[in-house]
Amino acid sequence: MNVIDNIREMAAAGLHSNVRILSSLLLTMSNNNPELLSPAQKYQLLVYHADSIFHDKEYRNAACKYSMALQQKKVISKTSKVRTSTGGAASNLQAQSLPSEIEVKYKIAECYTILKLDKDAIAVLDGIASRQRTPKINMMLAN
Repeated sequence: MNVIDNIREMAAAGLHSNVRILSSLLLTMSNNNPELLSPAQKYQLLVYHADSIFHDKEYRNAACKYSMALQQKKVISKTSKVRTSTGGAASNLQAQSLPSEIEVKYKIAECYTILKLDKDAIAVLDGIASRQRTPKINMMLAN
């Protein structure tokens, strides 16, 4: 069981303040030592950190962390294209357990809606392809 699994269990148990402290520490360590976490682990950690900030009702900060997570997801997709051409089957298993990019965008839009930044929320949701939109996303767009 690695650190990300422990953070996932803490988040599932509702220990958001502990998740926030531990994920902040790990993100700082990862920024100082880039080899500490893989890009996929860093993405997961950013999402859990943003979720804990969202739970503490710091929506502007949470939206910023979710945006950082989306940037990290782009790094993962760029590196996975290189690994796919060289044959990386382990990366496919890890990609299945990652939080969905669509869910992260929905959470960003939710933060913006709470902050009364409706145009920003609409812009984020419009960035999701219509085929990938869930009913939850369509309802938020309609509201």
